[in-house]
Amino acid sequence: MNKKWLNISLWALYGILLVLLLSFVNAKEKQVPLQKIEVEIAKDENRFINTKDIEQLILKNDSLGKPIISFKLNELEKIIANHPDIEKAQIYKSINGVLNVEIVQRRPIVRVFSADESYYIDENGKLMPVSKRFTARVPVVSLTQKEPYGIWYKYNFASQIPDSLAHKTLLDDAFKIARFVRQDKFLNAQIEQLFVNKELDWVLIPKVGNHTIVLGSAEDLEAKFKKLKLFYKKAMKNIGWDKYRTINLKYKNQVVCTKKQ
Repeated sequence: MNKKWLNISLWALYGILLVLLLSFVNAKEKQVPLQKIEVEIAKDENRFINTKDIEQLILKNDSLGKPIISFKLNELEKIIANHPDIEKAQIYKSINGVLNVEIVQRRPIVRVFSADESYYIDENGKLMPVSKRFTARVPVVSLTQKEPYGIWYKYNFASQIPDSLAHKTLLDDAFKIARFVRQDKFLNAQIEQLFVNKELDWVLIPKVGNHTIVLGSAEDLEAKFKKLKLFYKKAMKNIGWDKYRTINLKYKNQVVCTKKQ
């Protein structure tokens, strides 16, 4: 019986010591000032933001030296993630007064020029404003029709909406084509511009070769680009890149070409 009470007493003592230790650590943490902010931006070809931008967001209404425990990490993550160039942010603090911030930038896949404004569409199908600091190397879409950023910036062009409910725009097609091109190593290196002609066909301008590629609609992209790559491999190799004015992919199971005069 005495041994049982001894064990209970020891466990109670351990519990009291643990509570005291946690209280001490918590009291010490409350006194730890924010010494510095360490920002890690995931490696990317884009350079829309830098560490100074992140520091300014965090210290907008605060300053170094303030108790680090007073910084609410969830709220800071939301503030940073709301930046138009940032995809996501993760923040954690260390006991030595350092706030660690991990950042992933958004990745544009196409730049749109519509009427008198310009913006990107990112890999997730959302509009993204252009940056004064950095210009992404992505294909360009030129539209004569107005597709205002202010109307479409909340829309996700990657969402799958049933055709019966969808109100499709040229931006839907632009994203669809750009995403397909982005995912193909050869096409991503070859296609640099897209536009819609007066027949309402999508037309592509390649980097290599003095010709245009008539795509037609944004449907059946896999089959159309398969024809294009096969044509490049067989015909262009023997005839040359500058013999044709247009390469038309819009017709099923055939490639219709127009030679230069």
